[in-house]
Amino acid sequence: MFSTWEEVEADFDALLTRIRRDDPTVGPHLSLSHRSLDDSHASDLSSALRSNSTVTSIDLRENGVGPDGAEALAEVIQADVGRTSGEGGAGAGGACALRDIDLRGNS
Repeated sequence: MFSTWEEVEADFDALLTRIRRDDPTVGPHLSLSHRSLDDSHASDLSSALRSNSTVTSIDLRENGVGPDGAEALAEVIQADVGRTSGEGGAGAGGACALRDIDLRGNS
């Protein structure tokens, strides 16, 4: 666990960089529960995931993600489903592989 907000932010920014680079050591399951993440973090995460082909599930339980953050994450999955239908499935051609998001215990 992190001791300061600055450590949370620095760690999260480093993680986003690895996700954007499609670093295979990040996935397939990403556990971010109990990290005090909010809608802004969820939005940044959704942007990073748009072209990530390794992360298939994310655990975001017990954070501060609200409807806006949940919608941003759902849009990543919806956009990818439309793009990959009949084209080889999840993660094909650099498409997002995300299929499962656990948001229990958020606002």
